[in-house]
Amino acid sequence: MIKKIIPCRACFTCGGKNNCTFNNDNFNEIFDKMKEADAIILGSPTYSANISSRMQALLERSSVVADMNPGLFTRKVGASVVVGR
Repeated sequence: MIKKIIPCRACFTCGGKNNCTFNNDNFNEIFDKMKEADAIILGSPTYSANISSRMQALLERSSVVADMNPGLFTRKVGASVVVGR
């Protein structure tokens, strides 16, 4: 199932709430799983030498929420997967 993730609006209302306050997509569902996980591994196909737009939206919103709520990803292991030809 394809998840709908809308780009970050940079409203910064997520501060102190540990999640995005915008609830019209699947971001909070995915972000909750990221917070619960011991490790996060991200992978994306490449389009025009960049990650997919959904992955970009996920990373941008995740980073804003994490910046506004320090410690959410403390001691998490992370990795990314890239394939090129």
